[in-house]
Amino acid sequence: MESQTQQSNSPMVRADRDRTLSCKKSADVARACDIIHSTVARLQTDDPGAFLTINGNFNHAKLPKTLTGFTQYVKCSTRENKILDMMYANVKEA
Repeated sequence: MESQTQQSNSPMVRADRDRTLSCKKSADVARACDIIHSTVARLQTDDPGAFLTINGNFNHAKLPKTLTGFTQYVKCSTRENKILDMMYANVKEA
């Protein structure tokens, strides 16, 4: 489902290879949000002071409820008049 790589001294978790995160039905969106939430919670537990970013094309998922305490930094349209490609970070004004 997810892979983890080491870059410098910080891990990078990738869930983009998991087809379950490509979702169009509301049940799939909810499951994807659950996966993102549980992964972020685990990372924050493992290293509470770590700088975390969540990046991707979130067509159907609304992540503010899933990523409480994170700020969404992309403010311009990424496809036509919609913001699909987003970047969330757990540091304000990063």
